[in-house]
Amino acid sequence: MEIITATIAAIVAILGGLFYKLRNTGPDVNGDGKINLEDAKAAVSKLKTEASVAATAVKSEVSNAKTALKSEAPNKIAKVTEKAKSVADVNKDGKVDLADVVAVATKRKKK
Repeated sequence: MEIITATIAAIVAILGGLFYKLRNTGPDVNGDGKINLEDAKAAVSKLKTEASVAATAVKSEVSNAKTALKSEAPNKIAKVTEKAKSVADVNKDGKVDLADVVAVATKRKKK
């Protein structure tokens, strides 16, 4: 769960940075005190670039999260399997046999 939380936090930060840049991109891109077609084209181009950079960063975060979750999964599966085995192995002989299963199902120790 920590991986997912960290990924979401990173994506929120990326999008927050993009929205900040969008909000603070003034229409007078060339700074001549006038707003004209060149300014509009430059602003759109700049915003497309910023959006592309943000999209790439988000894709990277998601990819990293997938990789981390895949590498973490075998350890979690092993822990869950070991816990299940320890609960099911009623007589603690290292094996789960039919008598163990029946004992767990009926909540009694096997003889």
